[in-house]
Amino acid sequence: MLLLLLLLLLLLLLLLLLLLLLLLLLLLLLLLLLLLLLLLLLLLLLLLLLLLLLLLLLLLLLLLLLLLLLLLLVLLLLLQLLLLLLLLLLLLLLLLLLLLLLLLLLLLLTTATTTSTTTITSTTSTTTTTTTTTTTTTTTTTTTTTTTTTTTTSTTTTTATTTTSTTSTTTTPTTTTTTTTTTTTTTTTSTTTRGEASIFFNFRPGYDT
Repeated sequence: MLLLLLLLLLLLLLLLLLLLLLLLLLLLLLLLLLLLLLLLLLLLLLLLLLLLLLLLLLLLLLLLLLLLLLLLLVLLLLLQLLLLLLLLLLLLLLLLLLLLLLLLLLLLLTTATTTSTTTITSTTSTTTTTTTTTTTTTTTTTTTTTTTTTTTTSTTTTTATTTTSTTSTTTTPTTTTTTTTTTTTTTTTSTTTRGEASIFFNFRPGYDT
């Protein structure tokens, strides 16, 4: 009986030990499960961290893209400013060219309309020439011979009358020369006046009487 009891006790002890072992195994399993869960949580956390890192990288990329866009906008603005400056420079160059053209035109006008003093000497010579007019009236010798013959005791009387009348009228020539010199000084501005000397001759023809 005792032996049986002992055996039973032993069996019970064995059963208890087995139960304990089972419990221990269960505990170990639970611990393993917990560890697995922890590992899973850690993995999830790591994944979350990775996702966060990816999000941060995406944000950084977006920020970089925004910065690039801003830089492009700034470059475009700078290009526009440069274009405006170039346009202003072109306008200034055009204005300078226009000013140079105006200066050239003014120089041409001033060279064309330089104040020149032209002295025009207009000599008017009025020459009155009375040519030599010699009027000679010559009455040739007229001889009148009257012969009277008186026959009285054979006497012949011859009377010869010779009348010589010479009239010589000599008109001394008179030459009158009148010279009038008129000097006209004309100062013209903006045009050049060319004067021509004009000479007038007045002739009085001589006449014979």
